[in-house]
Amino acid sequence: MPRATKGTGSISHDPKNNRYHGQITISGQRYKVYGKTKTETRTKLNAVIAAGGKPQPEGHPVTATGASVQTVTELVTEWIAKDLSTRSKTSPSTVQRAEYA
Repeated sequence: MPRATKGTGSISHDPKNNRYHGQITISGQRYKVYGKTKTETRTKLNAVIAAGGKPQPEGHPVTATGASVQTVTELVTEWIAKDLSTRSKTSPSTVQRAEYA
């Protein structure tokens, strides 16, 4: 079997967990991805390579440097709206402290 092209990462099977794991080193940083199939793992590995690092979850665009375009303020606001407001046991002071920050 011929050798893989350099810079494409490696994929191996983990029989204990019955899944594949891929890894690649980009600028000295090692990234690992996991998948049920070799094709799924290769797709995730290619996404890491294309982003120059770990890809962001869906709905979070990736810039050329791999950083998310959301600010901390946007993330905290989203967290307050989605997580804190839906919890039944959250005290009002917790929400106020989070909003103040």
